[in-house]
Amino acid sequence: MQDIRTKGLQIKDMSNPINHDQGAYAPRENVEPMFVSVDMDGDKKDEAVMASQMYSTDGNESPQSFAAVLTIGEDGKTKDVLKAIPLNELLGVSVDDEHKRIIEVMDLNDDGKKEVAIWSTGGFHYHSLIIVGMRDGKVVTLFKNGSRCPVEYDPAEDKNVISVGREDWPEHSCADGTYLEEIWIWDGKEFLYDKAKSTSPCLGEDEDIDKYWKQIKKGTDYGENGKTGLQFKTEEEEKAWEYSFKHANRGVW
Repeated sequence: MQDIRTKGLQIKDMSNPINHDQGAYAPRENVEPMFVSVDMDGDKKDEAVMASQMYSTDGNESPQSFAAVLTIGEDGKTKDVLKAIPLNELLGVSVDDEHKRIIEVMDLNDDGKKEVAIWSTGGFHYHSLIIVGMRDGKVVTLFKNGSRCPVEYDPAEDKNVISVGREDWPEHSCADGTYLEEIWIWDGKEFLYDKAKSTSPCLGEDEDIDKYWKQIKKGTDYGENGKTGLQFKTEEEEKAWEYSFKHANRGVW
């Protein structure tokens, strides 16, 4: 992995926004994005992969974390945004942070076209993993999943296997170290769920968080509501709690 800040690479203008369907975002002057350089399409020229907290250009003070794949111009600066990828809000980009693995590079098919894994963390210790690559000149998502339980992927040890932990409610909670696992295997084109090797059914992030919310409402070992669950006076109050809970886990508002 190479940190291309050492090559003088930078976003061409700190006020230059990254456009996404959520709006236009740009890093603040005091926010230093994390970069790595990597040849994603096998043309012997590096692309840039950036991860940073950004702020909406419309004045909204709530930050949104993004990763972005950008081309590099002849002047050594980033040029065009090939893809913007919304992330959970907490990147932990500091080298002293416990979440040290933010951007990792690997070559899944050993063909010279590198793929990139991007980690991010949301509220309630919810963390997500996104893997992207270049296919036919476009940046595509090869894997995207997350959980409050451990998500384990170590390309240096085995780049072909991902484990996504899932809660084993109501018998256990991953808070006590007991959880189920989804196993995902690289097949040469994408990561596929392996039912035979998994102890959990295949869940998406939305279904996982929905189950988490329903369990919290009933009462779990989490926080002061562990025995009684949550009590709501009105339907509107419950909907407000549900919205806040689900979006806090994802870190996206």
